[in-house]
Amino acid sequence: MDIVGNSELSATAIQYLGYTRDYYSVLDTVRDILSQKIDREEDPDTEFRLTRFRENINNINKINSCVCSLSEESDLSSQWQSYAPSPGGYSIGFNSTTLQELLKPQGFVLKPCIYDTDKQNELIVNTIDEALLSFIRYKEPEPGVPEYGSASTDYFLKKLSGILPLIKYSSSAEDKEWQIISEEGVSFERLSFGTGPASLIPFYRITLRKDYWMLIRKIIIGATPQPVHALNATRAFISRQEIEASRVMVARDEDKSISVTNSLLTAHR
Repeated sequence: MDIVGNSELSATAIQYLGYTRDYYSVLDTVRDILSQKIDREEDPDTEFRLTRFRENINNINKINSCVCSLSEESDLSSQWQSYAPSPGGYSIGFNSTTLQELLKPQGFVLKPCIYDTDKQNELIVNTIDEALLSFIRYKEPEPGVPEYGSASTDYFLKKLSGILPLIKYSSSAEDKEWQIISEEGVSFERLSFGTGPASLIPFYRITLRKDYWMLIRKIIIGATPQPVHALNATRAFISRQEIEASRVMVARDEDKSISVTNSLLTAHR
């Protein structure tokens, strides 16, 4: 319950997440689409710019794009298996409108993941085309050296970093994931660091509001051997947090009570 207790969400630098295989697979797809556009392009300046995009694509790892995964599904077995301990864990349901209002001034957005291959490719193509259009009159430095970076490649990679976390395998479509994504790369000075299995893990602390009843709508407790005790303890914890918060915030609106229930699943593994 650190999300409630600390009033924050953690957005992890995408290069350090467990699904980096998805991340690099998408980069391969972007390279393929760029190569196809290069083969069809007749304008030599545009062809060179596309080549420069492709040759600099690995530099996207220098952008600390931070993400936090959410789901439309509040009580789904695959989500419990991926993100919660066994037994136990919690599924916290947010008011999406309030959440987006909190994210925007902190430089983050909330967007749904895309599982359809055609829509994924369309999104990639649109991102490439937007970068080309934005720099249509830009004269590339160091012509003939596509590995050399430029303002156009920086712009393209920044835009690309904002869509990569949204592209997911169709086999996981049932998860209906959404991503909280940083709109810009996050500097190391603004990051915190946690301990991972192989290295330190950079992440950004997204600040939430302390009047939880305006943000959190429900809490589901994961499968546990003592569901009654877990339910009572969680309700007591939320009640105490609301009392503490109301000392510095407005009093809780009775219409904004948080629903606390047990998972309908008997086991998560």
